[in-house]
Amino acid sequence: MLWMKWKMVVDSLHGRRRRLPWSCLFLLLFAAGGLVLFIHQQDLLEMIQKQGS
Repeated sequence: MLWMKWKMVVDSLHGRRRRLPWSCLFLLLFAAGGLVLFIHQQDLLEMIQKQGS
């Protein structure tokens, strides 16, 4: 009986550990995507300014 309770506690801890890397990975990908969009936006603004001159 005690073994089953211990196993449930360990499984729940492992589940929490598995969720954290996925959320961190999602945040990293989201931040990288935002950075790429920001850099691309700067390039587009420069191209528009050069064409207008």
